[in-house]
Amino acid sequence: MAAAFGYSEYLKKHDESPAAAAFGEPDKQAKYLLDNIEESISDASYHLYSMEEIVIVDASHMRQLSTRIKPGDVKEIINNKDDELQEDIFTEASFEIEDVAATSTIIAEKFKNSDTEISEQAAKMLYGAIVFATDDLESENTTDRDREMAEWLKGKLEIEDDFLAKLTEGEIPKDEDE
Repeated sequence: MAAAFGYSEYLKKHDESPAAAAFGEPDKQAKYLLDNIEESISDASYHLYSMEEIVIVDASHMRQLSTRIKPGDVKEIINNKDDELQEDIFTEASFEIEDVAATSTIIAEKFKNSDTEISEQAAKMLYGAIVFATDDLESENTTDRDREMAEWLKGKLEIEDDFLAKLTEGEIPKDEDE
């Protein structure tokens, strides 16, 4: 959800009118981040009927997608791994699949590389997602890009002392399927 939230803001700052949305309820970590910035993400089911173009962000398995998404409506896919989202299914989509631990790293790079101003809310969401996905930047799949973007985002924030502890140390436990 952090990557969707961040990319939506990025596109809005580049004169597009996206809606960040997700299917189902946010997991505990996403809910904590959303509550922390006093924001919400709308239900994607509502938007499917009015959207002409769909961007899939941070979904690596077909089972994560609604069956109501028509592959021809998907115009872009941004992900940190390529497990099942295949070019032969989404023939109209451009793919940006990067070897990083967190898709939020890719979104943060978009802001940084284009000198696009990022809100504190988006920076906090992306930072939290990167830190969570990398076990506080200590997991073996953490890349230099993840570390660089976490540091860049952290420099844009005033983070409460217990922010990372609540996110990474068990107060908000990881979901079983992560």
